[in-house]
Amino acid sequence: MKQFYETLFEPDVQWQGSISFYEDGYLTTLAGSQFQSEVRSLSNWLESLSLDEGGLLGIYAPNTVSWLLWDLATLRCGLRLKAFNKKPELRNINDFLTEHTLAILITNDVSLIEAGALDITTARHPDEINDSLVINRQHQHSFNKDCLSLVYSSGTTGYDKGLIISKKGADFVINRFIKDYKLSEQDRHLIFLPLANFQQRLSVYGCLLSKASLCLCDYKGVFPAMLAFKPTFLIAPPVFYRTVMQVYKMRQKEDMTLNEIMGGNIRFCITGMAPIDKATLDNFDQNGIHLLEAYGTTETGMITWNTLDSYKYGSTGKPLDRKHLIINSEGGLSVNRSWPLSQGYFLQPDANESEIFMPNGNIVTGDIVVEDEEGFFYIVGRSKEIILLDNGKKIHPREIELAFEKKGIDCELIVFFYASKRAPAMLVSRNNLTEEEAILSQEMIEEANLSLSQDYKVRHIFYSNESIINNPAFMTANMKISRKKVEDYIINQSL
Repeated sequence: MKQFYETLFEPDVQWQGSISFYEDGYLTTLAGSQFQSEVRSLSNWLESLSLDEGGLLGIYAPNTVSWLLWDLATLRCGLRLKAFNKKPELRNINDFLTEHTLAILITNDVSLIEAGALDITTARHPDEINDSLVINRQHQHSFNKDCLSLVYSSGTTGYDKGLIISKKGADFVINRFIKDYKLSEQDRHLIFLPLANFQQRLSVYGCLLSKASLCLCDYKGVFPAMLAFKPTFLIAPPVFYRTVMQVYKMRQKEDMTLNEIMGGNIRFCITGMAPIDKATLDNFDQNGIHLLEAYGTTETGMITWNTLDSYKYGSTGKPLDRKHLIINSEGGLSVNRSWPLSQGYFLQPDANESEIFMPNGNIVTGDIVVEDEEGFFYIVGRSKEIILLDNGKKIHPREIELAFEKKGIDCELIVFFYASKRAPAMLVSRNNLTEEEAILSQEMIEEANLSLSQDYKVRHIFYSNESIINNPAFMTANMKISRKKVEDYIINQSL
């Protein structure tokens, strides 16, 4: 059976749909056939370089049509991209290419271009690339043929890991996504998260295969882009949907529906990458939009998801394949499938890699999960965040947060382990609360805390005027709340 990238590049296949880009207030659209022609032109130029099969090209740039051209052209001619999520540090371009086993570095960054990198915009005019381009022709790679791309991911760790993306693993997720969400030529997908994050490229490939149209923009332009492009579905972290609700509430006087705020054509939305609050899920549901949670890791690929045919709000959905999942006695989840999204790490200490990619084929997610009687999954939290109480009992911070939510506490709060105090602690935000509301909230929290069982009581409660859930200072690079950053904030405030 052919894999997705082979199907995309069959000579007689004409690409359908369209590829758009929103920038500076304008929506530029290319027909699928025109975009396909530009991919072929760039691929032919790459082939003329006679690079080693499977050779690596580095790329560092924001979302543009040119980014996609480089990505698809490298696939077409048997090369691979190594996508950088942070600006590369280089003194000498030759040394940098050798260190990262790259043939070429592609970028939009002026300083990097001046140092010898290739301007990303030349993707659309490869015949204009001059002979002064710096190319490293030393032996480029040592990856097997199933390697599709190299990506960096910080996940919840806060430091970069380099992952080897599998062709078979990507193929599995893409085809299941098209099938389970019934993608067709009627669909339109807006992508605003960085293409350096491989999840976004999976969305691109899914659109091309299903003949759906897609549009690229950056986060700052997402609201006007939604109005101009009118997407049928979006994939985004919870912070985006909370922002959408804030905008909607501010514009309710304009008599616009939530769907109209998002372009008026939404069929469904997907959220993941971090826990989402019940209030946001309820708000979308009450306004007639299906906001569906999904869950996966770059190591494994997608693990569970809700679909329009099978969903339960508050859960991350049902497994793509239940027999792939192993849950230990403490709720820790591992995945064992023949086609995980990643083959392993190319940048990770061996000791840490062995904790995740096990010899028996299990991939340890580091997440604690609960499965209900209907087969829906719930993420309790990270195993590394577990609080070990003095009595030996293990409690996850999310369990304590849920206990407060059940008491009717709906203000922003986050529980963490205050290491120096050896006790559970909580940060509560007074952001956007009046003085009267803040006093009432504090009274409710302290009363609720007293009513909790001994194991769930918070020993230290801190109040701040800072927002928590939308605050980049408390988030990882992937927009997930970092309890460690919250602890560091408390420590710094106490100095």
